[in-house]
Amino acid sequence: MTSETVNKFLSDIVPEDDVSSEDPQSDKVMINGIPLGELMVTGMDSVRKLTASSKQLPKGDDFEFALTDVAFKKERDALKLRALKAEEVLATMFSGPRNKPDIVSIADEADRMEAFGDLVDSMLEAVDGGLDLVQRGASASKKMSREEKLLEKQMNRREMAQRPQNYFKVKPDNSAEPFRPLVYNDSGELGYGTPGTHPYRKQILAAKPLDWQLRQTVPKPPPSLDDTPCHFVSTRAEIEKLRTHLLSQNEFAVDLEHHHSHSFLGFTCLVQISTREADYIIDALEARDSVSLLLPAFASPSILKVLHGASSDIEWLQRDFGIYVVNMFDTLCATEQLGLAGALQRLLLQFCSVQTDKSFQTADWRVRPLGPEMMRYARTDTHYLLYIADQLRNKLLLQESRPGQESPLARVLEESKQVCLRQYQKPTLDGTMRSFFRKHGTRMGPVEKQAAEACLQWRDIVARKEDEGTQAVLSDSLIDEIAREFARAGKRLDARDICKLKSPTPRFLAKHVKALVTALAGTEEEGGATEEQARVPTPAPEENVEGWHLITSQEEEEAHKARAAELRSRIVLTKGPGLDLSLHTHFPRCPRTSELQRRVADLFKQLKEKHLKRKREEEDEDAGAEGTVPAPAASPEAAAPAAVASSPQQSPPAAAEPEKETVAEETSAPAAAAGGAEPTSLRERFQGKPARRKLKVRKAQP
Repeated sequence: MTSETVNKFLSDIVPEDDVSSEDPQSDKVMINGIPLGELMVTGMDSVRKLTASSKQLPKGDDFEFALTDVAFKKERDALKLRALKAEEVLATMFSGPRNKPDIVSIADEADRMEAFGDLVDSMLEAVDGGLDLVQRGASASKKMSREEKLLEKQMNRREMAQRPQNYFKVKPDNSAEPFRPLVYNDSGELGYGTPGTHPYRKQILAAKPLDWQLRQTVPKPPPSLDDTPCHFVSTRAEIEKLRTHLLSQNEFAVDLEHHHSHSFLGFTCLVQISTREADYIIDALEARDSVSLLLPAFASPSILKVLHGASSDIEWLQRDFGIYVVNMFDTLCATEQLGLAGALQRLLLQFCSVQTDKSFQTADWRVRPLGPEMMRYARTDTHYLLYIADQLRNKLLLQESRPGQESPLARVLEESKQVCLRQYQKPTLDGTMRSFFRKHGTRMGPVEKQAAEACLQWRDIVARKEDEGTQAVLSDSLIDEIAREFARAGKRLDARDICKLKSPTPRFLAKHVKALVTALAGTEEEGGATEEQARVPTPAPEENVEGWHLITSQEEEEAHKARAAELRSRIVLTKGPGLDLSLHTHFPRCPRTSELQRRVADLFKQLKEKHLKRKREEEDEDAGAEGTVPAPAASPEAAAPAAVASSPQQSPPAAAEPEKETVAEETSAPAAAAGGAEPTSLRERFQGKPARRKLKVRKAQP
């Protein structure tokens, strides 16, 4: 493998020896002595070459085999270390040295890449928001008037009352059950497949590229949007007519506009289709139950479908319409192979000299009727896509392939086929929790994590019930703020305290805030471990002490591991560090740990029995010292404790010999805290003077 381009790109970001950058808050950010603005301009060529070089890396079993080569593995490890440093620099630049996400310390490589992807997405969103603010000018920072606020509130209320999903004939399945793929028979009747299976897997794998797909063509620029007819499709009859037209074509371009901000699963709002002759905009809200009639055209292996970045589109077509794509060319895979900029906006500018408005990427596509600007943006996504695909195909055919490897075009077609094999999966609470704690959990304590878990569970339940987006119900930043306030307030938060944290209070938070208060109160009743308790092993329950045993053979250790894994698999949500500690207590990892835990448990059991006796004696001694209780007459039974306390070296009389062991054991118990409170930690139990007296008494005994 040649990695000159990789080294060139990384050397622009991270020096060989160390990573250094100036304050990210300063106006002039320097990386390796290069101004950030200059690096952004000159680094684009390195990024393109890096993308193209990464395509030459072996994959799957070939990569594992390549790791057997010492030189390859050594070079891979060196590049990996420098890439991690580059990730740390980017995280520091964006979030600051104090608030940067701890990406480098994530052990699992897949989780680390996902966290880095989230960071890049956040950076792009911040840049996009900043550009929009600059374009809008000073008017963007102007506060809304009272009339504008009232108008916006009225529009929000009307939108909530007229949400499109309220009128779907087939309601979204927001349950936690696995997604069942939609399957339509020849008569158009809806059925359901087996979860986890792809109904068109065999057809996708068996599809072969057409002959004309493997030859160079002379790209013909499409006519302008004004000179191309556009049809708005919203009825079943119009969709049937469109299906007939598509079945007569050799290829067509497809794109989708999706909405997920105010829906738990999300739904498709528009389906854009373009042929060489016309553009079609399908109203997927009005004709939702009829879009599935286009399945024969999408599933036909003799018709090429062209999409850009089709991963999400493939899954949305499956989820909403039961449509599966066979024979597809993904222009994003082609740009990655060629080392070109992957954004569709850049491709439109490079090949068609067309400038698009990025602000419509985040537009609310539920709005009806669509304005002329939104219609133009929707058409642009597919109108030029067939021409761009011709250009990219010709470049792939001209690109040389290495000996023993498939051609670049064949590699792109294979990657596009793998995209078609993607299957839609519902969002899960476990995945949401992993994503949340990867971003916010590094700076949280045990109490804050418990509160955040309760908020995430509450949000998941409310979002499923109300069919609302999770961020619209309760944003991640607000969950983080609630968790920290919960810890600062000593695990006491009422509905008013929660609503004060966000103004105006989110609609569903105000509606279900009592349930959230109950969920937070449940964390207090469960009693998660404090930070101090998390550092000290939790003593075993008294009824489980006798059941412990020492692992003495390999068979017992294997059985113990299997039993522990079985119990852990039954746990849906962790209830805090206390639960994990109890699991380690019941299932020791090695014989030495088991023996140590048994000794500690026996010690705590003895201390628990002796503490009550010692507590009563101290109360009597305190009362006598204050003069409230007259001193009793001296007797052998009463004099024995006083003699031991005043002079540990003095042996008691022979008549008191039976009480000697009892007295020594009672003085070995730690003194109670001030006011009669029982010590709460192991350190407090062994810091008092009675513990030192206990050691002296035991040294004096034979």
